[in-house]
Amino acid sequence: MKKLRFPIWREALAQSLELPRDLACRDALLTMTGESQLLVENYRAIREYTPGHLLIQAANCRIRIEGKHLQIRYYNNEEMQIEGQIEVIRFEP
Repeated sequence: MKKLRFPIWREALAQSLELPRDLACRDALLTMTGESQLLVENYRAIREYTPGHLLIQAANCRIRIEGKHLQIRYYNNEEMQIEGQIEVIRFEP
């Protein structure tokens, strides 16, 4: 039997209460400004970090960011801001 990433009832409850999906299902929220700035919210950990790529663990997936001159400008328990020439954002299971 295939395990669901999050229970269906959680999504239904979020819809009935009109809660944002990122809060109810712990989805990562990415906000990109231009080609050089990315805000990542609801992440769990930084797995890899080099000037060429970042691997970030979210609740339901891993987020791979590739580019040039990537820097984490700031981070805390809830969000991080990444700057540099962002070329690829990929979601991995």
